[in-house]
Amino acid sequence: MNELPDKDELIRLRRDESATGFDQPWAARTFAIVVKLFNQKHYAWPEWIDYFSAEIRAPGHYKLPYADDAEPLAGDAERIDANYSQLWLSATERLLADKGLVSKEELDARVAELAGAQDSEAGPGPDAEPKFTAGDRVTVRDMEPVGSAHLSLEVRTKTGTIERDLGRFAFAGGGQQHMYSVRFTAREIQGADAAERDKLYFNLWESYLDPT
Repeated sequence: MNELPDKDELIRLRRDESATGFDQPWAARTFAIVVKLFNQKHYAWPEWIDYFSAEIRAPGHYKLPYADDAEPLAGDAERIDANYSQLWLSATERLLADKGLVSKEELDARVAELAGAQDSEAGPGPDAEPKFTAGDRVTVRDMEPVGSAHLSLEVRTKTGTIERDLGRFAFAGGGQQHMYSVRFTAREIQGADAAERDKLYFNLWESYLDPT
C-alpha cells in the first residue's frame, strides 16, 4: 500500500499510558518531516516502514541512551518505546541521505552547529557579571531553547526594557545564567488593541536576549 495511514492510525503511533503526544519538540518535527516528504512524493510509505523497521532490528540499537539515565527496561517492546523517537530520527536521517535530499556531510554540519548553539546557551560561568542592567533595551531572540528551558512564543522577536536583574541561577541547558525581569508594553505583545498604558513582565534568561 502506498497511501499514508489514516489519521487515527497515525495518532496511535506515538501513544502510551502516560502521554498522548511527543515528549520533545525535535521528535514532533522529525515525525512531521517524514509525513511532509511522503506527501511530496519523495518516497512510498512502505519504503519508510522498511527504513524504520531496519533501525528497530539493527544490532546495538538497545544501547541508545534512556531518558534521565533510567535503568534498561525489561522487555523488547518497552526498550523500543523508550527510544522510539531516537529510532525514528535515525531512520529519517538514513532515508534523507539515501534519497539524496540531504547529504551526510550536511547532517553532520547541522549537528555540529546545534551542539555549538547549545554550548552558547549554557551561558557564562557562576562568576560572570550580568550583561544587562535596569533600563537597557533588549530584543528577545527567535530561538528554540535546548532541554527543559522555556521561551514563550508570544515574546519572541519582541522588544522590551530590563526592569531588574533577578540573580544568577542554574540554567536548564547547563551552567548558570542571569535571569531578568523584562518589561514590555501590552501593545508590543498583544497588538494595537491593547491598552496603551498597560505593561507586561516576563522573566527571561540572559541568553534569550540581544541588546537593542
